[in-house]
Amino acid sequence: MIPLTASTAVATAGGTATTTLGVRHRRRPVQMVLWALGEDEIAQLAQPRTLADPVERLARADERYGGVGLAGQAVESARRILRAAPSGMSDQVRAVVAAQHLTHAAWCAFDAAEPLVAAGLLARARQVSAGVPRPLAQRLHRHLVHLDLVLSGVGLAHTADSRRGMLAAAIAARDGAARAPLRYRALLAVHTARVRAYAGQVGEARRLLRYAHRTLDQATRMPVPLWLSWFDQPALHTLTARVCLTAGLLDEAVNHARQAVQTMPAHRVRDRVHALLTHAHTQLATQTMDDAVRAAHTALRLAGHLHQGLLVGRAAVGLQQLRTTLGRYPEATPMQWINAYDTAAARAAMIADVDIVRLAHSGADEATITRRLGLHPSDPASRLAILKRRCQARTIPEIAARATTLLHPTDLAGDGPCR
Repeated sequence: MIPLTASTAVATAGGTATTTLGVRHRRRPVQMVLWALGEDEIAQLAQPRTLADPVERLARADERYGGVGLAGQAVESARRILRAAPSGMSDQVRAVVAAQHLTHAAWCAFDAAEPLVAAGLLARARQVSAGVPRPLAQRLHRHLVHLDLVLSGVGLAHTADSRRGMLAAAIAARDGAARAPLRYRALLAVHTARVRAYAGQVGEARRLLRYAHRTLDQATRMPVPLWLSWFDQPALHTLTARVCLTAGLLDEAVNHARQAVQTMPAHRVRDRVHALLTHAHTQLATQTMDDAVRAAHTALRLAGHLHQGLLVGRAAVGLQQLRTTLGRYPEATPMQWINAYDTAAARAAMIADVDIVRLAHSGADEATITRRLGLHPSDPASRLAILKRRCQARTIPEIAARATTLLHPTDLAGDGPCR
């Protein structure tokens, strides 16, 4: 076995692909940057130059690497603001800014596929800003409403109760946003269209989507708050494709998904991954297997550049779901992607295990390991929990003692970024 470093590793995708010109070539390997942001780099993102600076820099990191591992830094920034506000700042302004950081932390937790943690952070943000007059906290309130709708949609496809609850919330939000910025009103229309699509109300869903596109076109030259800057035409195309796919409007879904992939800026890696996954699902729905697998290969490669993008978070969940879907097809083309995905995911998991063992050998305790690697010990699917089960260990010293029987000695050789 070759030695692995914790920062990067190459997982060979394997197989070949045929271009539209009939030229066969080997697919590029999946380049994995498992810990895209080191502990020191994440901490530096939260060092304030101005009061709002940490959340701005965290938002940029979230845009590039995804929200996994960033929620804790946003929460710490909020605590620091609440403990020691700059002189001359009113308590109300301090509360709003702290709540903004908590709200961004909630988004990062949601992106890390931890909706319950996100809901708790939203509740804390509301508690912190409870006494602030509405005019001062208007932007914050809109951000909170949006995330409430996002979280209420987690079980949307499964229960009628969740659909009814979200529809009532979306309608109430739209009714209360008559004087809100156009971009925000367009976003609320998409939320409402999604519920209508799940309820089988195709005509109403289509009408709301047309309104969202028309309204966002009118809003392109208006100032955009930081939390809403992600919602542009490429993002709207991705969301529209998903709604159309749910509503059975397959031609429209394919068209919007293709436009999302073509127009999504390259630096928004996480958003590009989700656009590609949506594109793959629309192609599968129209029985266009080659295009679906091509999009899946690109999504897999880009997910390797997100922070823990092949292990945890919404992107990782999306890849796992796509693997389940493609596993239903017996053709060779989807099987090539499944093999590439399994190889990349297994290699990412091994790198995570190696990092844990290295830290365990260095004498780090569980709190240090979870902090430095962004793990969640209470989650049975986390790498730390899985490694404990593999080693039949309950403590970190037991992992250090027993892991060498499961990991090849050369995997533990060399220095990684954890040190």
